[in-house]
Amino acid sequence: MLELRNISVRFSSSDEVGAVEDVSMSLRDKTKTALIGETGSGKSVLLLSILRLLPATAEIRGQVLLDGTDLLSLKESELEKLRGDRISYIPQGGGNSLNPLMKVGHQIGEPLVEHRDYSRKEAFLDSIRLLKRFHVGNEEQWANAYPHMLSGGMKQRAMIAMGVSAGAMTILADEPTKGLDYDRVRSVVECFDLLVDETVLCVTHDINFARSIGNFISVMYAAQQLEYAERDEFFEHPLHPYSQAILAAMPENGLHCSVGFAPSHTEYSARVCRFADRCPHRTERCAQEMPPMFDLGGHQVRCWLYAD
Repeated sequence: MLELRNISVRFSSSDEVGAVEDVSMSLRDKTKTALIGETGSGKSVLLLSILRLLPATAEIRGQVLLDGTDLLSLKESELEKLRGDRISYIPQGGGNSLNPLMKVGHQIGEPLVEHRDYSRKEAFLDSIRLLKRFHVGNEEQWANAYPHMLSGGMKQRAMIAMGVSAGAMTILADEPTKGLDYDRVRSVVECFDLLVDETVLCVTHDINFARSIGNFISVMYAAQQLEYAERDEFFEHPLHPYSQAILAAMPENGLHCSVGFAPSHTEYSARVCRFADRCPHRTERCAQEMPPMFDLGGHQVRCWLYAD
Protein backbone atom coordinates (compact mmCIF):
# COMPACT_ATOMS: atom_id res chain seq x y z
CA MET A 1 0.00 0.00 0.00
CA LEU A 2 1.10 3.56 -0.75
CA GLU A 3 -0.04 6.16 1.76
CA LEU A 4 0.56 9.91 1.60
CA ARG A 5 0.29 11.75 4.90
CA ASN A 6 0.10 15.54 4.96
CA ILE A 7 2.48 16.05 2.03
CA SER A 8 3.58 19.65 1.49
CA VAL A 9 6.21 20.91 -0.97
CA ARG A 10 7.83 24.34 -1.02
CA PHE A 11 10.59 25.70 -3.25
CA SER A 12 13.09 27.93 -1.45
CA SER A 13 13.94 29.67 -4.74
CA SER A 14 10.32 30.85 -5.11
CA ASP A 15 9.89 32.91 -1.95
CA GLU A 16 8.69 29.84 -0.05
CA VAL A 17 5.61 29.46 -2.24
CA GLY A 18 3.74 26.25 -1.50
CA ALA A 19 3.45 24.06 -4.61
CA VAL A 20 1.64 21.30 -2.69
CA GLU A 21 -0.07 21.73 0.66
CA ASP A 22 -1.26 19.11 3.12
CA VAL A 23 -2.26 16.32 0.73
CA SER A 24 -3.22 12.96 2.25
CA MET A 25 -4.29 9.87 0.35
CA SER A 26 -4.25 6.08 0.74
CA LEU A 27 -3.91 4.00 -2.41
CA ARG A 28 -5.48 0.59 -1.99
CA ASP A 29 -3.60 -2.36 -3.43
CA LYS A 30 -4.42 -3.25 -7.05
CA THR A 31 -6.41 -0.05 -7.64
CA LYS A 32 -5.87 2.96 -9.86
CA THR A 33 -6.25 6.54 -8.65
CA ALA A 34 -6.49 9.36 -11.21
CA LEU A 35 -5.25 12.76 -10.04
CA ILE A 36 -6.91 15.55 -12.05
CA GLY A 37 -6.75 19.35 -12.02
CA GLU A 38 -5.59 22.40 -13.93
CA THR A 39 -2.02 23.12 -15.00
CA GLY A 40 -0.11 24.49 -12.02
CA SER A 41 -2.34 22.84 -9.41
CA GLY A 42 0.54 20.76 -8.03
CA LYS A 43 -0.26 17.33 -9.51
CA SER A 44 3.11 16.56 -11.09
CA VAL A 45 5.02 18.09 -8.18
CA LEU A 46 3.15 15.78 -5.82
CA LEU A 47 4.03 12.77 -7.98
CA LEU A 48 7.72 13.70 -8.14
CA SER A 49 7.87 14.35 -4.40
CA ILE A 50 6.91 10.74 -3.67
CA LEU A 51 10.23 9.52 -5.10
CA ARG A 52 12.17 12.67 -4.18
CA LEU A 53 12.87 13.49 -7.80
CA LEU A 54 12.45 17.24 -7.28
CA PRO A 55 15.39 19.68 -7.41
CA ALA A 56 17.43 20.47 -4.32
CA THR A 57 15.48 23.71 -3.79
CA ALA A 58 12.38 21.66 -2.88
CA GLU A 59 11.49 21.08 0.75
CA ILE A 60 9.16 18.10 1.21
CA ARG A 61 7.26 17.60 4.45
CA GLY A 62 4.99 14.79 5.60
CA GLN A 63 5.27 11.05 5.09
CA VAL A 64 5.21 8.77 2.05
CA LEU A 65 4.64 5.24 3.34
CA LEU A 66 5.26 2.33 0.98
CA ASP A 67 4.20 -0.81 2.81
CA GLY A 68 5.00 1.01 6.05
CA THR A 69 8.42 2.37 4.99
CA ASP A 70 8.68 6.16 4.90
CA LEU A 71 10.38 6.97 1.59
CA LEU A 72 11.10 10.54 2.70
CA SER A 73 13.27 9.30 5.59
CA LEU A 74 15.46 6.95 3.52
CA LYS A 75 19.00 7.68 2.43
CA GLU A 76 19.40 8.35 -1.28
CA SER A 77 21.23 5.04 -1.73
CA GLU A 78 18.35 3.19 -0.07
CA LEU A 79 15.78 4.95 -2.19
CA GLU A 80 17.68 4.16 -5.39
CA LYS A 81 17.28 0.47 -4.62
CA LEU A 82 13.50 0.90 -4.45
CA ARG A 83 13.06 3.04 -7.58
CA GLY A 84 12.20 0.75 -10.46
CA ASP A 85 12.18 -2.27 -8.16
CA ARG A 86 9.18 -1.78 -5.85
CA ILE A 87 7.91 1.56 -7.11
CA SER A 88 8.45 3.08 -10.55
CA TYR A 89 7.82 6.38 -12.30
CA ILE A 90 6.61 6.85 -15.87
CA PRO A 91 7.41 10.46 -16.85
CA GLN A 92 5.23 12.69 -18.97
CA GLY A 93 6.08 13.32 -22.56
CA GLY A 94 5.70 9.66 -23.53
CA GLY A 95 8.41 8.54 -25.89
CA ASN A 96 10.29 11.83 -25.53
CA SER A 97 11.68 10.37 -22.29
CA LEU A 98 13.25 7.44 -24.15
CA ASN A 99 16.95 7.62 -25.01
CA PRO A 100 17.08 8.20 -28.79
CA LEU A 101 20.47 6.45 -29.03
CA MET A 102 19.43 3.15 -27.41
CA LYS A 103 17.29 0.38 -28.83
CA VAL A 104 13.86 0.19 -27.21
CA GLY A 105 14.43 -3.36 -25.93
CA HIS A 106 17.60 -2.40 -24.06
CA GLN A 107 15.80 0.50 -22.37
CA ILE A 108 12.87 -1.65 -21.29
CA GLY A 109 15.31 -4.20 -19.89
CA GLU A 110 17.47 -1.72 -17.95
CA PRO A 111 15.61 -2.18 -14.63
CA LEU A 112 16.20 -5.94 -14.91
CA VAL A 113 19.94 -5.37 -15.25
CA GLU A 114 19.90 -2.89 -12.36
CA HIS A 115 17.64 -4.71 -9.90
CA ARG A 116 17.53 -8.37 -10.96
CA ASP A 117 21.14 -8.99 -12.07
CA TYR A 118 20.10 -9.94 -15.59
CA SER A 119 22.70 -9.80 -18.33
CA ARG A 120 21.98 -7.28 -21.06
CA LYS A 121 21.12 -10.14 -23.42
CA GLU A 122 18.71 -11.73 -20.92
CA ALA A 123 17.08 -8.37 -20.23
CA PHE A 124 16.68 -7.67 -23.94
CA LEU A 125 14.96 -11.03 -24.49
CA ASP A 126 12.65 -10.35 -21.56
CA SER A 127 11.78 -6.94 -23.03
CA ILE A 128 10.17 -8.80 -25.96
CA ARG A 129 7.94 -10.65 -23.49
CA LEU A 130 7.00 -7.34 -21.86
CA LEU A 131 6.12 -5.79 -25.21
CA LYS A 132 3.91 -8.81 -25.88
CA ARG A 133 2.16 -8.24 -22.55
CA PHE A 134 1.11 -4.81 -23.78
CA HIS A 135 0.16 -6.04 -27.26
CA VAL A 136 2.59 -3.94 -29.27
CA GLY A 137 2.67 -6.41 -32.18
CA ASN A 138 5.86 -7.45 -34.05
CA GLU A 139 7.51 -7.26 -30.65
CA GLU A 140 10.97 -8.51 -31.68
CA GLN A 141 11.10 -5.96 -34.48
CA TRP A 142 10.20 -3.05 -32.20
CA ALA A 143 12.54 -4.20 -29.43
CA ASN A 144 15.36 -3.84 -31.98
CA ALA A 145 14.11 -0.44 -33.14
CA TYR A 146 15.09 3.03 -31.96
CA PRO A 147 12.46 5.30 -30.35
CA HIS A 148 12.03 7.57 -33.38
CA MET A 149 10.79 4.55 -35.35
CA LEU A 150 7.80 4.02 -33.02
CA SER A 151 4.48 5.87 -33.01
CA GLY A 152 3.48 7.94 -29.99
CA GLY A 153 1.16 5.23 -28.71
CA MET A 154 3.83 2.54 -29.12
CA LYS A 155 6.36 4.67 -27.26
CA GLN A 156 3.93 5.05 -24.39
CA ARG A 157 3.39 1.27 -24.29
CA ALA A 158 7.17 0.84 -24.17
CA MET A 159 7.39 3.29 -21.26
CA ILE A 160 4.74 1.37 -19.34
CA ALA A 161 6.55 -1.90 -20.08
CA MET A 162 9.76 -0.34 -18.70
CA GLY A 163 7.90 0.76 -15.57
CA VAL A 164 6.84 -2.79 -14.69
CA SER A 165 9.82 -4.70 -16.12
CA ALA A 166 11.54 -5.35 -12.76
CA GLY A 167 8.26 -6.21 -11.06
CA ALA A 168 7.40 -2.89 -9.41
CA MET A 169 3.91 -3.17 -7.94
CA THR A 170 3.37 0.58 -7.43
CA ILE A 171 3.34 2.72 -10.57
CA LEU A 172 3.39 6.52 -10.73
CA ALA A 173 2.37 7.80 -14.17
CA ASP A 174 2.55 11.46 -15.21
CA GLU A 175 0.28 12.53 -18.10
CA PRO A 176 0.49 9.25 -20.08
CA THR A 177 -1.88 10.54 -22.79
CA LYS A 178 -0.30 13.97 -23.28
CA GLY A 179 -0.08 14.84 -26.98
CA LEU A 180 -1.83 11.67 -28.16
CA ASP A 181 -4.83 11.57 -30.47
CA TYR A 182 -8.03 9.70 -29.65
CA ASP A 183 -6.96 6.32 -31.08
CA ARG A 184 -3.64 6.40 -29.26
CA VAL A 185 -5.35 7.40 -26.02
CA ARG A 186 -7.52 4.29 -26.37
CA SER A 187 -4.31 2.31 -26.80
CA VAL A 188 -2.98 3.67 -23.49
CA VAL A 189 -6.30 2.85 -21.78
CA GLU A 190 -5.88 -0.74 -22.95
CA CYS A 191 -2.40 -0.82 -21.41
CA PHE A 192 -3.65 0.47 -18.07
CA ASP A 193 -6.43 -2.11 -18.12
CA LEU A 194 -3.70 -4.77 -18.22
CA LEU A 195 -2.18 -3.48 -14.96
CA VAL A 196 -4.45 -5.65 -12.84
CA ASP A 197 -1.97 -6.55 -10.08
CA GLU A 198 -0.27 -3.16 -9.78
CA THR A 199 -1.30 -0.11 -7.74
CA VAL A 200 -1.36 3.01 -9.92
CA LEU A 201 -1.38 6.75 -9.19
CA CYS A 202 -1.85 8.61 -12.48
CA VAL A 203 -1.73 12.36 -13.11
CA THR A 204 -3.86 13.46 -16.05
CA HIS A 205 -5.61 16.48 -17.57
CA ASP A 206 -7.87 14.14 -19.53
CA ILE A 207 -11.03 13.68 -17.48
CA ASN A 208 -12.41 11.02 -19.81
CA PHE A 209 -9.15 9.10 -19.50
CA ALA A 210 -9.43 9.42 -15.70
CA ARG A 211 -12.95 8.00 -15.86
CA SER A 212 -11.78 5.12 -18.08
CA ILE A 213 -8.88 3.94 -15.92
CA GLY A 214 -9.49 5.22 -12.38
CA ASN A 215 -11.10 3.36 -9.51
CA PHE A 216 -10.73 6.55 -7.49
CA ILE A 217 -10.58 10.24 -8.46
CA SER A 218 -8.62 12.92 -6.62
CA VAL A 219 -9.00 16.60 -7.55
CA MET A 220 -6.19 19.13 -7.11
CA TYR A 221 -6.62 22.91 -7.20
CA ALA A 222 -4.15 25.66 -6.23
CA ALA A 223 -1.77 23.20 -4.50
CA GLN A 224 -4.51 21.52 -2.46
CA GLN A 225 -6.64 18.43 -2.72
CA LEU A 226 -10.29 19.49 -2.99
CA GLU A 227 -12.09 16.18 -3.43
CA TYR A 228 -11.46 12.43 -3.27
CA ALA A 229 -14.02 9.74 -4.08
CA GLU A 230 -14.68 6.49 -5.84
CA ARG A 231 -14.99 7.04 -9.59
CA ASP A 232 -18.72 6.44 -10.03
CA GLU A 233 -19.54 8.45 -6.92
CA PHE A 234 -17.43 11.35 -8.16
CA PHE A 235 -18.90 11.50 -11.66
CA GLU A 236 -22.49 10.99 -10.51
CA HIS A 237 -22.35 13.17 -7.38
CA PRO A 238 -19.45 15.67 -7.46
CA LEU A 239 -19.52 17.68 -4.25
CA HIS A 240 -17.06 20.54 -4.58
CA PRO A 241 -18.22 23.50 -6.71
CA TYR A 242 -14.93 23.28 -8.62
CA SER A 243 -15.50 19.61 -9.44
CA GLN A 244 -19.03 20.41 -10.56
CA ALA A 245 -17.70 23.21 -12.78
CA ILE A 246 -15.02 21.16 -14.54
CA LEU A 247 -17.47 18.34 -15.24
CA ALA A 248 -20.06 20.81 -16.57
CA ALA A 249 -17.38 22.24 -18.89
CA MET A 250 -16.82 18.91 -20.64
CA PRO A 251 -18.10 18.80 -24.26
CA GLU A 252 -20.60 16.02 -23.59
CA ASN A 253 -22.08 18.13 -20.77
CA GLY A 254 -22.53 21.24 -22.88
CA LEU A 255 -19.25 23.14 -22.37
CA HIS A 256 -20.77 25.19 -19.55
CA CYS A 257 -17.77 27.17 -18.33
CA SER A 258 -19.00 29.11 -15.30
CA VAL A 259 -15.76 30.04 -13.54
CA GLY A 260 -12.73 32.17 -14.32
CA PHE A 261 -9.03 31.53 -13.76
CA ALA A 262 -7.15 29.89 -10.91
CA PRO A 263 -5.03 32.14 -8.68
CA SER A 264 -1.28 32.27 -9.22
CA HIS A 265 1.07 30.87 -6.58
CA THR A 266 1.79 34.38 -5.30
CA GLU A 267 -1.92 34.83 -4.57
CA TYR A 268 -2.28 31.70 -2.43
CA SER A 269 -3.46 32.31 1.11
CA ALA A 270 -3.61 29.96 4.07
CA ARG A 271 -6.46 31.98 5.55
CA VAL A 272 -9.18 31.77 2.87
CA CYS A 273 -10.69 29.21 0.51
CA ARG A 274 -8.64 29.44 -2.69
CA PHE A 275 -11.66 28.78 -4.87
CA ALA A 276 -13.76 31.49 -3.22
CA ASP A 277 -13.31 34.12 -5.96
CA ARG A 278 -14.59 31.68 -8.59
CA CYS A 279 -17.29 30.00 -6.51
CA PRO A 280 -21.01 30.72 -7.07
CA HIS A 281 -21.76 29.46 -3.53
CA ARG A 282 -19.20 31.49 -1.55
CA THR A 283 -20.11 32.94 1.81
CA GLU A 284 -18.33 35.28 4.20
CA ARG A 285 -16.74 32.28 5.92
CA CYS A 286 -15.01 31.27 2.66
CA ALA A 287 -13.17 34.60 2.60
CA GLN A 288 -12.15 34.29 6.24
CA GLU A 289 -11.10 30.69 6.86
CA MET A 290 -9.61 27.81 4.90
CA PRO A 291 -11.90 24.75 5.01
CA PRO A 292 -10.45 21.38 6.07
CA MET A 293 -11.17 18.12 4.26
CA PHE A 294 -14.54 16.79 5.39
CA ASP A 295 -15.08 13.01 5.19
CA LEU A 296 -18.64 12.13 4.18
CA GLY A 297 -18.55 8.37 4.41
CA GLY A 298 -15.42 7.97 2.29
CA HIS A 299 -16.25 10.82 -0.09
CA GLN A 300 -13.91 13.63 0.99
CA VAL A 301 -14.33 17.30 0.12
CA ARG A 302 -12.70 20.60 1.13
CA CYS A 303 -15.66 22.98 1.24
CA TRP A 304 -17.63 24.80 3.95
CA LEU A 305 -20.90 23.74 2.29
CA TYR A 306 -20.39 20.36 3.96
CA ALA A 307 -19.33 21.53 7.41
CA ASP A 308 -22.55 20.24 8.98
